[in-house]
This record gives sequence, structure tokens and C-alpha cells, in this order.
Amino acid sequence: MTWDRLTIGSWVSTYEGCPVRTVVDEDRDYVTFVFGTSGNEFELMLDRVTLAEVVQLGSRALTEPFPLRRDPKTTPTDGLEGSTVSALP
Repeated sequence: MTWDRLTIGSWVSTYEGCPVRTVVDEDRDYVTFVFGTSGNEFELMLDRVTLAEVVQLGSRALTEPFPLRRDPKTTPTDGLEGSTVSALP
């Protein structure tokens, strides 16, 4: 699907320890982030302007407190009572 300046083909979730590398095109107009290992990779290509925005937003997100979430392995009885909370990865 294509909307304006975004092409969508898939989604990905990463967790701590996921290998990631970058590939910069020869004109240095784009950078591609390659997540995963050979045979199980997800690629994200960004132009320089979008990359700068992602870096700025990501840097800001790293300075904010981590939101808490319920541990999906526990069954809450009333709200958060009886459940554990942990920081998002």
C-alpha cells in the first residue's frame, strides 16, 4: 500500500539483542537499517531528513521514563492488584 510518501509492506518488533546494521547508499542520500540475521531480516530505508527526525525523536524517547505494562503471564484480580509490572524492553 502507498500513501503519499510512505510505502507499507510489513511490520517488525525488535527486542534486546536483535542484531542491527546499517548500509548507506553510495550517494549518501539514504541509510538502510537491517534488523536480524541472514535469512531472517527486516530492512528499513530512510532518507536523510527522515533519519534526522527519527534520531531526534528517538533521543527524546530515551530520556523519558519507561512506561509500565502488566506482565502478560499474570492474571490481575482488580486493576493492577495481584499483577506485576515491568518496564518495556
